[in-house]
Amino acid sequence: MGRIFSKLARSTQTTGNSRVPQELVHEILDHLSKESTTLRSCSLVAKSWIFPSRRHLFNTLFLTASDITKWNAAFPIPEDSPARHVRDLSFCYIHPNVPIEFADRIRYFSNVHKLTLIGRIATDPSFISALGELPPSIRSVDITFSKVLTAHIVSVLQQLPNLENISLRSTEWAGMIPPGAGVLIQSRLGGKLRLRRRFAHRDLLNLLMEIPTGSQFAEVEIRDSSMSCFPATLKLVEACQHTLTKLHFSAFVQGHSSFFCTSNLAADIFQRNISTASPSISLLSRDCGRLIWEQFIPAEASAGLPERFPH
Repeated sequence: MGRIFSKLARSTQTTGNSRVPQELVHEILDHLSKESTTLRSCSLVAKSWIFPSRRHLFNTLFLTASDITKWNAAFPIPEDSPARHVRDLSFCYIHPNVPIEFADRIRYFSNVHKLTLIGRIATDPSFISALGELPPSIRSVDITFSKVLTAHIVSVLQQLPNLENISLRSTEWAGMIPPGAGVLIQSRLGGKLRLRRRFAHRDLLNLLMEIPTGSQFAEVEIRDSSMSCFPATLKLVEACQHTLTKLHFSAFVQGHSSFFCTSNLAADIFQRNISTASPSISLLSRDCGRLIWEQFIPAEASAGLPERFPH
């Protein structure tokens, strides 16, 4: 901050007035980006401070049902709202229907890079449709539900043409779409894939494999998986072998079956000569968090690799 105030002093001495140059306003507020109370005070200094203050104040926005109501009341004219400043947008909504007046305003969040959906918000057809108005700038989606149809998840993904990173978490999944169902996801996914909390069924993984050729993840994390998804996991790793730099896999089942099956997955990866760009692979059994395999380098990892175990 000392450097900034030094520049501020030199500037006011040179110009002979007390008006702060706009580039210094931006620099000052960049240093205060984490101080929300201070930023609110800065927005009252002068008109020239409002826009850059809002840019930081609304960079990250988390909206619940009551927040959505307050947002609509505070900004009755959507064009005048600070929605365009939001880069990280989260919705936490436990009700099945989103107020239609808010769904109609989704398009005003025109610079969002990361979208997080928590609750039942993505089961509302009007909201899913409204997501089509979101900007192509979105690169990451994080979705958490207690109950959701795979079709709803696919509908969200279909609306985002430049999606790179997907994080999906759930405790109960239903209506799995079988492989080859003809679902078209337009994104060329090339970032991170995170699947957590007992939903990584083989049907969902096979469905993700339907994405266009060239969509290869750099990092894959599958936690608390069921044993049934092992073949699909192997298929996913094989498809991404030229770009994959990190793989984390853990099984939800307990006891020796988890150890044996996870060991078999490690053996299969080795036997297929799957090589990765910068390998960092960890396979864990849920019983005591036992580490089966990590830092796998195919040319050098045969020593100590577990043999295949019968199921």
